[in-house]
Amino acid sequence: MNLDHLCLTSRANQLLRWQQAFPGGRMAGTVEELVSLIRDPSLIWLHADCQPQEDLPKIITSFTTSPGVAGTIVMTSMPSSRKTALFLAGGASGSCHVLSTPELFRKVALVVRNGGLWVGSDLIEIMAGSLSRSMGAEHELPPPAILATLSDRELEVAQQVRSGASNKEIADVLGITERTVKAHLSSIFRKLEVRDRLQLILLLSRQSS
Repeated sequence: MNLDHLCLTSRANQLLRWQQAFPGGRMAGTVEELVSLIRDPSLIWLHADCQPQEDLPKIITSFTTSPGVAGTIVMTSMPSSRKTALFLAGGASGSCHVLSTPELFRKVALVVRNGGLWVGSDLIEIMAGSLSRSMGAEHELPPPAILATLSDRELEVAQQVRSGASNKEIADVLGITERTVKAHLSSIFRKLEVRDRLQLILLLSRQSS
């Protein structure tokens, strides 16, 4: 089934990459105009920079509760973990930079369409740390079967992630750069077929339970 991509914006010239990602996508300048375009299923893209900040929660909620809406994604030129958390609390399915690449826009759409949430790496790091602490994660890793493809250094990084450490904390503990930590994490995610550190923590916790 085709998915309609609808964007609320008054600055179409800033969304050339979004238009490249979704050539058939349609734009509207007002909430009322956009609502009239909604068909089942539609993915709503909200250009937050065009709206009064105090109105954003109400606008997000109005789309979230509209029949036919598969998800609402907020685009902003100044993303932050605080903003993303507020958008999610209002019912949004994710948030991304307004100048993201067409490939990233399509990836965001795929994740949201499949029922997932798209959040920034900073917020994922915070959520992962909280999850680890709430689960009382031990420092022992799961049995080796699931981890057989990882290198010794990747095992060390995975252990630190499971304990709730941030990238900076992992870099300090292991005596490597944050860039190297990110490279190890990318390799770990690929080998274990997980999307982010939240999924990694859940996978490791399931394997050790």
